[in-house]
Amino acid sequence: MKRRRQARPTPPAARPAAARPLTDRLALLALWLLVLVPPLVFDPMAKDSFRLPKEVLSETLALVSLTLLCLRLRRTGELGWRRLSRHPAVQATVPLLAAAALAAAASAHPLHAREGLASLAIGAAALALWSLALRPDERRRLLAATAIPATVLSVIVILQFHRLWEPFAFVGGARQRQGLTSFAGGAFDLAAYLVLPLLVAQLGVSGARSRRTRWAWGLALVVGLYAMALTQTLTALAALIAASLVLWSRRLSSRRPERRRLLAAVAVLALLGGAIGLAVKPLRQRVASKAELLAAGKLNTVLTGRLDGWRAARWMFAGHPWLGVGPGAFTTEFAAAKLDLSRRGAAFFQGHVDPHFASAHNEVLEVAAEQGALGLLAAAWGLFVLGRELARKSRRDAPEPDEVTLVLAGTAALVVLALATFPLHLAIVAYPYLLLLSGALAPGEPHPPARGPRRVALLAFVVLLGAVVWQLLAAGGSLRASRLLAGVEKTTQQASRAGRLPPRLGEHHLRLLATAGRLDPARVDVSVARGWQYLLTGRPHGAVRAFEEALALEPRAEVYANLGQAHLAAGDRDAARDAFARAVELDPRKHDEIRKLFPQAAP
Repeated sequence: MKRRRQARPTPPAARPAAARPLTDRLALLALWLLVLVPPLVFDPMAKDSFRLPKEVLSETLALVSLTLLCLRLRRTGELGWRRLSRHPAVQATVPLLAAAALAAAASAHPLHAREGLASLAIGAAALALWSLALRPDERRRLLAATAIPATVLSVIVILQFHRLWEPFAFVGGARQRQGLTSFAGGAFDLAAYLVLPLLVAQLGVSGARSRRTRWAWGLALVVGLYAMALTQTLTALAALIAASLVLWSRRLSSRRPERRRLLAAVAVLALLGGAIGLAVKPLRQRVASKAELLAAGKLNTVLTGRLDGWRAARWMFAGHPWLGVGPGAFTTEFAAAKLDLSRRGAAFFQGHVDPHFASAHNEVLEVAAEQGALGLLAAAWGLFVLGRELARKSRRDAPEPDEVTLVLAGTAALVVLALATFPLHLAIVAYPYLLLLSGALAPGEPHPPARGPRRVALLAFVVLLGAVVWQLLAAGGSLRASRLLAGVEKTTQQASRAGRLPPRLGEHHLRLLATAGRLDPARVDVSVARGWQYLLTGRPHGAVRAFEEALALEPRAEVYANLGQAHLAAGDRDAARDAFARAVELDPRKHDEIRKLFPQAAP
């Protein structure tokens, strides 16, 4: 019997890399959009053209990424109750979120508290789930991508400064630092946002493996430094300097064979930064002016009135020591604090265009004011957990030392910004830092795949999917309300130049404003606009009610002045005098204006 020849086995082909699941790709797409798009987006048809669209888009994309990442965690089994409870990000954020929820429940300002709590919850969820689900290489690429929109914004600021392209026309043709906004919306917004990308660029310059890459990072660094100098935002510059010192001290200590090359890079960057600073005349003048004011002992002027916000925060903490006034309610309580402190002899800064503070300009003091001692304890615990994890990562020989260096430097920058400004209240600043801090709170070594209970991940997916739907409805409502308000104000300004608004147009505007109020009930300017519609159509009693509703949301000097005008139109001179007096107390600069326009009821 003839033996059959057996076919020779073919060598096994190389196994193709496992295709990344579609949900993972979509989650990363949402994160890439979060990094690249919000800094450049604005809505010219809205009343809040810059900050609101950025906040809405950032929160929505963050929630979408979290929802999809839950499916990754369900697949790997890394979201069990036991593992979740031991995770540093969960340990750091849950107590603060619980304290904020208690403060919101006890707050006398539920509308503001609800919005503040929602934003805090989204940020806490992002920090926790990004630290759980993102791989180090994914996080590294996302942070590196922040240099792209940062460079675009910087180029636009440079063009604005040199009057080569001015995309926005400012009232009065302002050429000061407030007019250098790019698409960020404000000089501080832009400068605070640039700090982290400039740290990334410094690491890119020192760690580039090719000359072309090094030149690309260097160009991004030069453009960004020049743009930051043009904004003249000293707090952001201080944050960048402090963070750069941390970054380069770490680099020099961890790269001993390359110390000579790194020292040369430090010298070049220091000379470059100094040359840029000296080349920008407005920055030199601002620094010299601050130095003279400091020598004269005018500390509050040096701090541009920040002592006002700090004093108000302490006043709120003294009045509500345990749970504070509620998340987001600082803006409502500021007027009461200012009035009481002024009557006690405190001198407030008079150099602001708007003397009303919407935040404390210090994140720690704002937690004390809005969440009381319970919130401070929770925040202190969160900082302890973060410090513990940073210490662990800085001590051990990490496989990616540059990532640890960036986390430490970025944390130093965030600390400086948080002590004198409000970086966590700006979406384009907060979310890149949350992405950075998620690396600090991530486990040092990846957990092995587990086959434990996956119901936690499924429950988180369902909850977050509901949050996405809620966010889309709320975000759409806020944007629509802002657009309705902007349209009403524009039409009113055009139609009321004769001093009186046509009744039919006024009724149409009131219907639009009623819709805006339902969509975004915490907006004070909707009530103010409604008051003006009543006033311009000859119905002062309706105007009084609308302005009083506005004062319940945010007691501002201009709203008290409007209320006084409405009382005067209604024939109540005593009530008008009281309202005008309160407006002058909050903003003494209004005294001459009120005496000139309404001498019969001037305080």
